Amino acid sequence: MVIGARAAFALPIALPANWIFHITAVHRPPAYFAAVRKASFTLTVVPVWILSAILYFSIWPGRPALEHMIVLVITGFLLVERALYQFRKIPFACSYLPGKANLKLKLGIYGILFLFLADVGVQIEFWAMQKPARFLVLSAVLLAAAVRANRQTAEFAAAPDNRIQFEDLQPAEVFALDLRRDGTWSSS
Repeated sequence: MVIGARAAFALPIALPANWIFHITAVHRPPAYFAAVRKASFTLTVVPVWILSAILYFSIWPGRPALEHMIVLVITGFLLVERALYQFRKIPFACSYLPGKANLKLKLGIYGILFLFLADVGVQIEFWAMQKPARFLVLSAVLLAAAVRANRQTAEFAAAPDNRIQFEDLQPAEVFALDLRRDGTWSSS
């Protein structure tokens, strides 16, 4: 759900209305980026957490259900932070250049990669749930990854030259080559 929402956020639905965001941008960009993350949590992972908790606690014993929910919550935080890293748009209100994603190729590769990672994740989680010490190590590793992803996202959002991206621009046709040895740009 997180990846699908991230892809949908990039598509314009109300493109003619994005002028309102241009003229009413009264907060710094990190406030808008944080709002996008909160919306992503609310729309994607919170419903999954609630439905999963109801299902797991009704069919499993308490300890395995609780352990799996802990892994699911930490993984949800990690996925949202990683999916929205360097996302600088306001969802559904910014332009989109078609053809940027080669869906025929990427969809198959990502599908196979997702199935492989899901299988490996299930095996690791099952192995970790056999002993409490293993589970604590797995939880600590996932939590450290989630905290790191959160810090990276916060650092990117707080960068002084970071702005909200309203328009997708095509890459420049001409790139400047800086061939000077000292690394400074010439005045010409």
